[in-house]
Amino acid sequence: MNTKSQTREMGRMWRAADVLPASINEDARTVEVVWTTGARVKRRSWFDGSWFEELSLDPKHVRMERLQSGRAPVLLQHNSWDPDAHQGVVVSAKLEKSQGTAVLRFLTGDVDADKTWNKIRQGVLTTVSVGYDVHKMEKIEDGDETIPVYRATDWEPYEISPVSLPADPDAVIRSADDKKSRTHACEIITRGEPPQKEQRNMPNENNGSGAVESVRAAERERVTTIQGFIRKHNLDDKLGAKLVADGTSVDEARKVILDALATRADEVGISSHLRVGDREYVLRGSRGTGQQDALPEHVRDMADGLALRLGWRSTNASSAARQFERLSVVDLARECIYSRGERVRFLAPRQILERAFAGGTTSDFSLLLSSAGDRLLMQGYETAQSGIKQIARQSSSRDFRKKKLIRLSEAPELKKVNEHGEVTNGAMTEDSRDSYPVETFARIFSLTRQAMINDDLAAFDVVAAYGRAGAEFEHTELAKLLTSNPLMPDGKTLFHTDHGNLAATGSAISITSLGAAAAAMRTQKSWDGRMVLNITPRYLLVPAALEVVARQHVAQINANQATHVNPFGGQLEVVVDPRLDAASKLSWYLAAAPGAGPGLEYSYLDGQTGPVIEQVEDARILGVSWRVILDWGCGVVSHEGLYKNPGA
Repeated sequence: MNTKSQTREMGRMWRAADVLPASINEDARTVEVVWTTGARVKRRSWFDGSWFEELSLDPKHVRMERLQSGRAPVLLQHNSWDPDAHQGVVVSAKLEKSQGTAVLRFLTGDVDADKTWNKIRQGVLTTVSVGYDVHKMEKIEDGDETIPVYRATDWEPYEISPVSLPADPDAVIRSADDKKSRTHACEIITRGEPPQKEQRNMPNENNGSGAVESVRAAERERVTTIQGFIRKHNLDDKLGAKLVADGTSVDEARKVILDALATRADEVGISSHLRVGDREYVLRGSRGTGQQDALPEHVRDMADGLALRLGWRSTNASSAARQFERLSVVDLARECIYSRGERVRFLAPRQILERAFAGGTTSDFSLLLSSAGDRLLMQGYETAQSGIKQIARQSSSRDFRKKKLIRLSEAPELKKVNEHGEVTNGAMTEDSRDSYPVETFARIFSLTRQAMINDDLAAFDVVAAYGRAGAEFEHTELAKLLTSNPLMPDGKTLFHTDHGNLAATGSAISITSLGAAAAAMRTQKSWDGRMVLNITPRYLLVPAALEVVARQHVAQINANQATHVNPFGGQLEVVVDPRLDAASKLSWYLAAAPGAGPGLEYSYLDGQTGPVIEQVEDARILGVSWRVILDWGCGVVSHEGLYKNPGA
């Protein structure tokens, strides 16, 4: 039997492990974990295909020095590039025949470490993950479906991280910082000739440049798509960098981003409140001032539980909320009555609901129903897909009057100081005009007493649909605004040859037409004509009909000749909005980043960033009613940050 040895660049990996709750030492802030059992897991990478991996637990095969040094870190979610993510140390670690165990000690006086430690103490965070490098793997069998099985016979654990969800066992996780080496050499031992199919699944430079380029193109598309998601939702760039570095697929990235949006809605708050008479209750987040009151903790937990049952996606719900997830509406009403010290042992469901609603719209039961509805409303609103909203700037308005836009001219040029040291004054001119107003849009829905007794919660599907409808309304209005080519204060339309932002003749997307559009944006002048603005285009906005062509012209190409280089590769982000197709399937646009060049703008009423839910008393409804309200408006700030080509 032949033995072959090769070297492959391998990324750092993670594996799920278990916390042992009984081992918690409160005084020392330590806990014991099982960090490996060496079990077989499936791995995958873009360049090497799929394989099964086993970890040898033979002490001769495991480099334990780093984990046993007393200095190995306990990190937050494997975040090795952020010093603030260092939450403790691995006090001790050992390797036995069937498993590896370790004792973790958490820092004191560190806010993030305290949060993690409290979650472990309360049994909410029960999973840890070990990070390790593999230096040598030996193929031991072909495995199922011709996927080979490799055993790590030289590997090195280096850190342990508490995680909310274990790392995906079907992907190689790369977590090193961009400024450091992400990979290391790993020796691959193969006994016997590898199957032909395996060679096809693991393309390299010698088995055809087409396969390699295909893999590279797929990887570039993955990175571009994930980065686009992060920018679209204004999430932390670190999350995008981590998803890219970890090799996360686009589908998995969508799930992570949805969880991040839900967490942001919970922790930061999206200025959504339940209005009841002269009071407002904060439905997300716990910060309230003046007339704004945070929901009581038990109400929040029950609301979270009901929302989870109705399909709310959140990783921030407490363990108590998970318990309430199983209760019916009548059971939740009973819990609200119990919480205020009343007995309901012999009451019928109808009587329980009547007692729970006692106190009107400020009762705990009313508040938890409203809060659950709000979570579904915002989930529908946040996850609705949009293209055109990415190119628009978000603002706010204090009232419903037309916004007043004030523009100052550019500062006058500096003058040389004469020999007498005299410095002359320079004047700046001001342009003030009315723009667009914020208007109110609303709908009402109800949950009847009969539906609550029957535990029929179809009404909450309506509120989620209203959230999606609210987002769709915003996106549609922005698309109408752009395609209607409205009049500007100078009496000319938004896209006009005199504005320098309209192609004289329509042409298809090409390097030449993109170059002309980019040059026109860069040479735009300030409204007083004093300064060249040098606006950099950031987005290529197209209807669905032009998506493929647009992506072809912004793709990055590894060219062998300078003349083959795509100057827009990686420079423009394609934004597709199917709402543009109704106006034209040929027209395409360039737009600056919302903060870099004026263009489209949308505003919410001051203090809001989306629809709000408002509970109302309605004597005609035997149940409870809510209004969904959106205070929103949009307009064009100026023409300089937009360019249109009618297409051909």
